[in-house]
Amino acid sequence: MHTEKIEKLSQFITPQRLSRFQQVLSNRSRHLTIILEDIYDPHNGSACLRSCEACGVQEVHIIEERHQFTATDTVAMGSARWLDLTHYTSNLNSNLPSTQKCYHDLKNRGYTIVAMTPHPDQAKSVEFHQLPLTKPIALAFGSEKEGLTATALDLADIHTRLPIYGFVESYNISVACAISVFQLTDRIRNGLPENQWQLDTNDYQSTLLKWLRSDIRNIDQIEQQLS
Repeated sequence: MHTEKIEKLSQFITPQRLSRFQQVLSNRSRHLTIILEDIYDPHNGSACLRSCEACGVQEVHIIEERHQFTATDTVAMGSARWLDLTHYTSNLNSNLPSTQKCYHDLKNRGYTIVAMTPHPDQAKSVEFHQLPLTKPIALAFGSEKEGLTATALDLADIHTRLPIYGFVESYNISVACAISVFQLTDRIRNGLPENQWQLDTNDYQSTLLKWLRSDIRNIDQIEQQLS
């Protein structure tokens, strides 16, 4: 069903634009996802989205327990338009607090939750370059001052940190996200079979259809005419 819709809507963009969509989609992945817990600085949150989009990470999970997430388009450069963003707030129809709900949903999908923290619990600590990537992995980043909450740390499967060679305790969150996402997506692409990290056919087509709808002006009118 997606194939027919894609063929019809593709008439309304240039062949070059369609080819660009297909090229980007061939590098998209859900094998790595990012969790942002209570990020209150719009510039940092936007920079994280931009890094995820640039590296081919298709989905980002945003926890809004104390702070509402906002993106600054001058920093994000429209990245959110091409990503799948899931927001978690405690007022949603769930018996679980937002952080627990996010973790619960991702673990049910087979993700290993990795907490990025300057103070890893030794019982859960794994060196960043040794993180296991055979299973889908979700990296959790906390707020700029407090870091991840105790709940986020306690419920994570693994704790890790980026190597630090200077006096500072940690990197800025947007820098840490960029470094982490770049290095892990590079490891995933070079170390795993394509069918393990690329979008499956249905996901590829549904994402392409979403992008086409986002890109075409007067899409509602056009779809009515085509139906």
